[in-house]
Amino acid sequence: MLYDLARTGLEPLLARERQVLAGVQNGLSNQQIADSVYICEDTVKYHLKRIFAKLGVSRRSQAVAVAVYNGLLDDFVTNGGGHGDAVGGADSANDEAWQSSGESESHADC
Repeated sequence: MLYDLARTGLEPLLARERQVLAGVQNGLSNQQIADSVYICEDTVKYHLKRIFAKLGVSRRSQAVAVAVYNGLLDDFVTNGGGHGDAVGGADSANDEAWQSSGESESHADC
């Protein structure tokens, strides 16, 4: 059974978390996701842990299924997994909201 996030009241995903999840949807490895959004691989892992917790899942495939079911990836460009260009952008308002949220992306030395 897929989680309907509107009914469960789970915390929404940040724009960066949705970018990481779009990379997962395209079949990219953690390193490929990191390269495509210019963050460290450890930061990708950090975001994935937060995504899994927010969505109530324990696997990458489950996270994608729940996200697709809830329309969380609708505003991201996906093109089948080409390295470096598979994760597209959230609109600038989402990016600005993420940047002003106080969350730090620096979770490891790259």
